[in-house]
Amino acid sequence: MELVELASWLAGPAGGLITCLWLFQKFLNYQEKQLDKLIEEMQADRAMFKDAINKMDSRLSIVEIGVNDIKTHLLRGRKDE
Repeated sequence: MELVELASWLAGPAGGLITCLWLFQKFLNYQEKQLDKLIEEMQADRAMFKDAINKMDSRLSIVEIGVNDIKTHLLRGRKDE
């Protein structure tokens, strides 16, 4: 195959296919990086969410103790009447 024939072959459909495959590979690599970044961000969000839930649970426990103390105090007040 001569250089002219090779050049015309690469500039034609085969060249288009090679360029398309190369661009597709670049696109897939970019998408993979974006998905990896998104997964990392989601893991960080999930860790924050777990911490927030644990804090709310501990605060709810404190409120429940306070409500039970008030309830006990009110019930004792009724018995004294």
